Amino acid sequence: MNLTETMYKEGSGRVKKTDWLNNKIMVDTLTSMVALLEKNKLMARAALSNTMGLSWDKSVDPEDAKIPFSPFEIDTGEIVDKARQCIG
Repeated sequence: MNLTETMYKEGSGRVKKTDWLNNKIMVDTLTSMVALLEKNKLMARAALSNTMGLSWDKSVDPEDAKIPFSPFEIDTGEIVDKARQCIG
């Protein structure tokens, strides 16, 4: 941002005011998007705490981004047989 402003005001004339304004708009837009994401993150944590029945002043931080996969060995035919027994 500063580089574009300096090139516009003191440069050789290759950077125009529209270039500087486009850059400023982009930076301001990204800054507001980051603020919106931070707000959403805080709101989601507050909603999670509320859903879990915690006090309003407690904060919840998720542990992992992924659920760990732990495979287990079971016979598919056995599962189908058990399901059929439950149905009738």
